[in-house]
Amino acid sequence: MIILLVAITPEANAVPAEFPMKKKDFTFPLYESEDERLRLLITGPGKLSAAMAVSAYLTRYGTSDSDFFCNVGICGGGTDTTVGEGYLCASLTETTTGKSLYPELYTHPFAEARLMTSDVPVTDTAAFPEHEGNLPLLFDMEAYGIAATLYRSVPPSRCFFYKVVSDLSNGTFPTAAEVTDILRPHLGPLFAFLYEQEKQQALLLTKHKERACAVSSLTKALMDDLPFSATMERKLTELVTYALSVGLTREQLFSSLPERNDTP
Repeated sequence: MIILLVAITPEANAVPAEFPMKKKDFTFPLYESEDERLRLLITGPGKLSAAMAVSAYLTRYGTSDSDFFCNVGICGGGTDTTVGEGYLCASLTETTTGKSLYPELYTHPFAEARLMTSDVPVTDTAAFPEHEGNLPLLFDMEAYGIAATLYRSVPPSRCFFYKVVSDLSNGTFPTAAEVTDILRPHLGPLFAFLYEQEKQQALLLTKHKERACAVSSLTKALMDDLPFSATMERKLTELVTYALSVGLTREQLFSSLPERNDTP
């Protein structure tokens, strides 16, 4: 499942019409698509509200190995950005403490940027000269709080932060309608990317499940009628896992068995 996290309703309104949503009974505004593959959580603005919303979601619904979380929304940009540009965030830094978190990004079709999360809207980028570098610098109010909460339960490889520049951090802010219009063109490609991640994760989980079944079956066969202790069984499981991963066959493993009833 894809769990989309937005701060405000105008961001939620950018979700394409081809994803009809129904509201769920939850503390924060939460919607689910008819095919139950997509959920949309409106956290409220600010990192505290965002962290509370995500914490409440995880408490109620938990998470599975096939879930992907994506915080998407508008942000302020620096002087090297343009309104309407979208970025996948490679780092998230909390402006008060200077602490950073890092999503695990692999192959993707998006431009990357560094994101600063502050308690109030940034209206002067000159206050952050030490953060100038190769990647553009963006500013929001939620991402760090979301990441700090998610990372306690969800691997960084299944958490994404996609931001679209709505202003240049100069005190000029878009209207609600403009927020929706700025975000809408980005959600189609973003959904395509997220659903591809979900598909690849499903294939990986199936492969891991098949490997686990093969390891379990082979371990039990190797232990048949042999006096294995619990500790020896765990060690054998590790060895079988390694053997299969390097390409050894069942026949090769059985050929090394000791005589029956001998201590292995």
